[in-house]
Amino acid sequence: MRSKLKLSFLEGASLGALVGAGLCVLFIICMIFLREPVQKSARKKSKKVVDVGLGGERRVRITERKSYGPTSAEDVAAANLESLLKDLRKARNPGQRAIIVTKVQRRFDELSPPLLDILGTEEHHLLLPAIFLASALKQEDAVSPLTHLTQSGPLKIQVAALIGAHAIEPWSEGELLAFLNSTQVPKLVAVLELLAQRKSRPLAAIFEMLAYPDQRVRSAAVRAVPRLQADSEPLLWLCKRVQKSKGKAAVAAVLAIGRAGVPEGSEECLVERFSSRDWRVRRAALNAIANMGRPISNPECVLSILRGKDLPLKEGACAFIALERTRTLPVDKLRAMVPNLHPLLRMFAARCLVAAGDKSAVPVLIDLLSTQESVDVDDEAAVCARESAHQILTEICNKDLGTDVEPWQRWHRKLASLAPRDLRLAAPTFW
Repeated sequence: MRSKLKLSFLEGASLGALVGAGLCVLFIICMIFLREPVQKSARKKSKKVVDVGLGGERRVRITERKSYGPTSAEDVAAANLESLLKDLRKARNPGQRAIIVTKVQRRFDELSPPLLDILGTEEHHLLLPAIFLASALKQEDAVSPLTHLTQSGPLKIQVAALIGAHAIEPWSEGELLAFLNSTQVPKLVAVLELLAQRKSRPLAAIFEMLAYPDQRVRSAAVRAVPRLQADSEPLLWLCKRVQKSKGKAAVAAVLAIGRAGVPEGSEECLVERFSSRDWRVRRAALNAIANMGRPISNPECVLSILRGKDLPLKEGACAFIALERTRTLPVDKLRAMVPNLHPLLRMFAARCLVAAGDKSAVPVLIDLLSTQESVDVDDEAAVCARESAHQILTEICNKDLGTDVEPWQRWHRKLASLAPRDLRLAAPTFW
């Protein structure tokens, strides 16, 4: 009896195992047949779209879209380019930008088409770095979309496209002059900067911009004025413009002639501006005189400024700088005025005496080492006078003897003579 029960129990267990195994096999077979449809449904999603025709009829169409990232070569290239353009936008120095440009250059055939696609879109969020990239690559087929962008889209895009297209294929003079008809200041400034890069420049158009109402345009026009021959007609015309101009336009005209070169015998047009009530005009005239590159024919016109009562420090500094740079160095007259000058202006006078090789400059500089703040000398001026005097003495001596007066006095007593020299130390500016 027990053996029969034991046999029945074993037969039941075997039957249960067989049923379980069969279910497992059935489950595996179902998964094999169902796997492909599940994957396909994950790849594509369908959507019903109802269109309404002109007659009111309703048409149902089925659209499919991918549910995951790009798979085509074009989409991959576009995604890669956008990633590089984002890096380019974040780049903070030329070295970083050059690395990104090199990466694109190595994959130019792949990345050029999506770059052109971006340039053809006026409001793409990566349009600015794309313009820079196309210009850096000298991509010739980008000129056409860039030319279109110069007349449409945000102003910063128009300016960037203007400069970018020029980097690939320089604009002609006529094309740049056409852009000067714009009323947008950033674009006018960009055009004038491009004109400044040309060997031959439309001087008449540039001179007209010297009277433009916006100061940024006038400054760009000044920078676009080239060095002219002394007897050239444009330079003589500019001299007449200086005499007739008023206000802000006069400042620009005076600065322009300083860049173009003051012709022989035409200094008078600048000297007349020394009496202007506008300090900006007087400063521009003194700077123009300083940039002549030759001695001043009538030094007294500048010396008379330095002898004036209540001479502003800035104006006096400009006058001394004009004398030093033009090597107009009337030593006796400079010596005579030194005792009555402000300590800061005494330092500028000493620079002129050093340039002339006059030994009397040394005691003036040594005395300035002990300049202190007073009623007439503020702390900033006193510090500038002391530090400048120390630096000039060190350059003359070829040795730093410190800031105390006594070591320099001992050195001065042994100094036999002082050779004329152009100081390497630039004259300080504080305006």
